[in-house]
Amino acid sequence: MLRSFLSIVALCGMSCAWAQKGAPRSAWLPKNVDSIYKGTAFVPFDVVTLEGRHITNADCKGKVVFLDFWFEGCSGCRGDFDKLNTLYDSLKNDPSYVFLSVTFDAPETIPAFLKQYNLRYPVATTIEPAIREMNYDQGFPSKAIIDKEGKIAYMGMQYFPAYERIPGIMRSLKNH
Repeated sequence: MLRSFLSIVALCGMSCAWAQKGAPRSAWLPKNVDSIYKGTAFVPFDVVTLEGRHITNADCKGKVVFLDFWFEGCSGCRGDFDKLNTLYDSLKNDPSYVFLSVTFDAPETIPAFLKQYNLRYPVATTIEPAIREMNYDQGFPSKAIIDKEGKIAYMGMQYFPAYERIPGIMRSLKNH
C-alpha cells in the first residue's frame, strides 16, 4: 500500500515538473475561464485610484469595462504594458468604456513605476486578497471584460490574446 502511494506521489511530481519545464503553458494551464464564468455577475469590488477616487461596480453600471490585473514584480505583466497603452488610447475618449488597471502594490511605489514603464492608463489599488477575488484567483497578468449589465464577457489569464481584436469586442458589447 505504501509502495503504491509513493509511486503515485513520484509520478505526480514528475508530471508537475514536465508541465512546468517541458510542456507549453497552454497544455497544462488554461488561457481563460470563459466557459466557467461567462455571463455571470462580476464580483463586487471597491478599488481606489492613485488620485484617491473609489471605483465600485455601481460606478461602472451601463458601461463596458476592461480590467487588467498586475503587480510590479510580474515580468509577464510588464510585457503587456505597451499593448495596454495602445488599447487604452483607442478607448479613452468614449465615456461608454471604463479602462482600469488594478494592482495590490503599495500606492507610494506606483508613480515611479508608472513613469519608468510609461503607463498612460488609470491605475487603482486594493489589497492582495481582493485582487485575487476580482481576477478569480487566476494569477497575473490577467484580464476581464465586463458588459454593461455587470456580467463577465471575458475572463483571461496570462498573456491576453489578440489585443487588436479587443476594441471590436468592446464596441460589440457597447452596441449590444
